[in-house]
Amino acid sequence: MRGIVQARKRKKFDMKAGGSRFVISLIIGTSNGPVTVERWSDNALPSYTPVVGNTVDMPVRIQHYTTARGSGVRLVWGQDDSGDQF
Repeated sequence: MRGIVQARKRKKFDMKAGGSRFVISLIIGTSNGPVTVERWSDNALPSYTPVVGNTVDMPVRIQHYTTARGSGVRLVWGQDDSGDQF
């Protein structure tokens, strides 16, 4: 996906065994409009997170999920998914 980072946000989730994980979300302005991509991280602001205003060319993949409220799909950014699973 290629576009300009318009916004980035994170949501903290406390783990039952202690510690926290974060969902890092980016809103990318593409030629087809804004698109949200997500990724899990153990850090609140990982070094690989692009800065707002930067043009990015990043790999994304579609991931299916099922929760108690239903199922859907999300776009996940980054190449290495080891340890960064939703």
